[in-house]
Amino acid sequence: FAGETRHSELFTLSLWLGAILLTFAGMTGWVDTTAGLGALAGFGYAGSAIAVRGVADLSSTSVLSALAVPVYGSVAFWLYSMAMDRGDVATASGLVIVGQTLVPAVVGLTVLGDTVASGREWAVAVGLVLAAGSAVALGRNSNALEELPPGGAAPLVDPGPGGGREPGGVEGFAG
Repeated sequence: FAGETRHSELFTLSLWLGAILLTFAGMTGWVDTTAGLGALAGFGYAGSAIAVRGVADLSSTSVLSALAVPVYGSVAFWLYSMAMDRGDVATASGLVIVGQTLVPAVVGLTVLGDTVASGREWAVAVGLVLAAGSAVALGRNSNALEELPPGGAAPLVDPGPGGGREPGGVEGFAG
C-alpha cells in the first residue's frame, strides 16, 4: 500500500538532482550503450512516478515536485530514443520497463514507507525477480534480431512471379 506523500525540501531537492544527473549522463555520453541508455530511461520514468509522491498541496515543494514529473518524462523519452537509435529495441525496451517498475517499487518500500499486504511478500519478490530476469533474457536474445536481412523481417510468403501482385487483388495477397 502506498505511503504518505513527501513534500519536504530534501525530497524535492533529491528529485531535481536526479533529473539533472540523468540529463548530464545523456548529454555527455557518459553512458552511451543501448543497455545503459535503456536503464537510464527506465530510471527517468521511475523518477516521474516517484515525483508524483511529492505532490500534496500548493506549497512550493509540492509545485516543484509536480514540475519534476514532466521533466523526468521528457528526459526519459529522450534517453529511450537514444537507446533505440544505438541498438535493438528489445534491449532498450526491456531495461526501460524493468527500470520504471523496479525502481519505484524499491524506493517506495525502502524510503517512502510503502508496504506489501501481509502474506503477499512472496508474490512481490517473485514478480520482481521475473521482471529482472526477463529483461536480462531479452538483452541476451536480442542478438538474434541482428541476423535479419536489411529492412526488417524476412517475408513470410514467397511473393511468386510478378512480385505478389494479383489482378484486382491487394499486393502480397493471392486472390
